[in-house]
Amino acid sequence: MSHIAEKPAEKAVIKKIREIFQLQLKIPDYQRPYKWETRHAGQLFDDLLNHYNQSLPYRVGTIVIHDQDGINNIVDGQQRLITLSLLLHALDYEGHSLLGETIKHSISVTNIRRNYLQLESLVSQNNVDGLENYILHECEMVVVRLTDMDEAFQFFDSQNARGKPLEAYDLLKAYHLREMQGKSEEVINNSVENWEKAALAKEEDPNLFRVINHTLFRLRQWQHQASAENFTSQHLDVFKGISENEFFPYMYANRLAYLHSRSLILPSASNRRNGFAGFQATAPIINGEWFFVYIEYYKYLYKILFSEHGILNQIREVDGVVIEGGLAKYLINYKGRRHIGFRFLRNLFEIAVLSYYDKFGDNNEDKPGHISSIFHQFIIKAFRWVFRLLIHYKSIGYPTVENEAISGDGLLKHIEHSISPKDVLRFSEKLFSKNADPVDDVMKKIFIGTKNHD
Repeated sequence: MSHIAEKPAEKAVIKKIREIFQLQLKIPDYQRPYKWETRHAGQLFDDLLNHYNQSLPYRVGTIVIHDQDGINNIVDGQQRLITLSLLLHALDYEGHSLLGETIKHSISVTNIRRNYLQLESLVSQNNVDGLENYILHECEMVVVRLTDMDEAFQFFDSQNARGKPLEAYDLLKAYHLREMQGKSEEVINNSVENWEKAALAKEEDPNLFRVINHTLFRLRQWQHQASAENFTSQHLDVFKGISENEFFPYMYANRLAYLHSRSLILPSASNRRNGFAGFQATAPIINGEWFFVYIEYYKYLYKILFSEHGILNQIREVDGVVIEGGLAKYLINYKGRRHIGFRFLRNLFEIAVLSYYDKFGDNNEDKPGHISSIFHQFIIKAFRWVFRLLIHYKSIGYPTVENEAISGDGLLKHIEHSISPKDVLRFSEKLFSKNADPVDDVMKKIFIGTKNHD
């Protein structure tokens, strides 16, 4: 039984819209941007107007609020409440509190402007006499008031059938923003803006789900031989650390990285080969601004390594087999890319490459901007270590991949213990028997059509 079912903070009540807008409503930092488009706003207007013209009551939906010392943080229902606020404003009602909120996300600002113009146009085109009074006094919402933050998020996850529920990284944003008290509005707003852009990025871009859930979380967990299949609210401590105000000798390197990063938005050209500002993916976290810059760096690193125009695309051949378009593009467009097993393997490969690059960089002094011979050799070795599993297992699940990742004689552990790139290249993968055929011809040529070698 869920925590919510065992301990309800307060049962749901039905309130008129007027009563709701008399509350001190606030959009908390962890909320996503306001994403309703003009079609959503227009649909809500049509629904309200149709019910009004038929003299029928209308229940707009459910909102969940977290009562924090008298301030009502909107956990669920933000989209409808903001849209209702815009419509009431277009109807000349001024008694609602949400429009006084400072909107931090550019996405929210853009959608609010568009939707307000849409609603203003609809109001001018229709007979809306009495609609304001109808919305305020006849329309209603179900209000669930919760007093415990963890309970509020659990309720959100279980009840939010509309749209996408909060991810665990949304809670990380809230935690680290709370740690930024005293920082300038510019620093806070930039952190939030960058975070939200990454949260909404496309699947193949370095979005937060890919960078946090599938890369940094797994890497940090696997370092301690811990399972990392799904990043949930139970794992938030993986990305929590010490306060800026705490000083311990083991954190000196991190603090130097933090101080250096404050003057840099992106890595300089010279640091693209040698790492940036001293960050290490598995290093302890400094709460607050450092955490947001840390995530920004690994978003950047993921992009320069694995995008279609990234470093991996300089690899055009593996064991004499030509890779048309480059290795990064090949993996993105792999024939069996939608198979869950391949996704796990690709993830492990990316983590191995990032681990090496994070620790040793790629300082190719002879040809700046080009992949060095030693990094090239490592990528081929990592590729063979990961994708050899395609010829051994007829079915690949997450446990198979994780067992390889945390193995004491696996490549990730070898990178961790190595002190130079040459040490890494001494790794020799365990050869597997051929029990299955890859679905892709290139993989078949590499692992079946040519002689395996170390």
